[in-house]
Amino acid sequence: MLRKQDRTRQVFCRMLPAFVAALAVAFCGTTALIGAALPTPMIAWISVYYWSLFRPVSLPYWFLFLLGLLQDQVCGLPLGMSSMLLLLLRLLITRARHLITLQHFIAIWMGFALIVTLSALFSFIQYSLIMQDWHDENLWRLLFSAAFTWVLYPLFHLLFNHLYALLPTLQPRAYTL
Repeated sequence: MLRKQDRTRQVFCRMLPAFVAALAVAFCGTTALIGAALPTPMIAWISVYYWSLFRPVSLPYWFLFLLGLLQDQVCGLPLGMSSMLLLLLRLLITRARHLITLQHFIAIWMGFALIVTLSALFSFIQYSLIMQDWHDENLWRLLFSAAFTWVLYPLFHLLFNHLYALLPTLQPRAYTL
């Protein structure tokens, strides 16, 4: 039987990826509050991409849906926009996870670059349709954010590798009938 302290550590370790993703959304909110003139990196996307690849059980679909709603609320976006994109990102990664994780880091990074760029384009189209606002500066701002995020990915990948090493190995669940 596990001691209470061991159980608390296990719960914390299992929640660590979700906590990191929530912190990334909070970062978006702080930059929105201070009125950042420059585009901000999409750190939540980095977090969801990494953890969906290497520890998908830590970010369940329902959590990503709620995380997207929180991100929309904090960043002033139409509700549901980020949820749909995060769930789509997770679905794509889940389908290709076994192929991607076998690749060298450069391929993982390029995969992220492709996904974040396509997500920025899709976000622009989605936002423009909802808000009827087709200004080019919105597109360039999103693409710049995507490029900035792409450049920062290796640093966060390294940080998440260290966090991943702290997590306990997952035990297969015993299913009973």
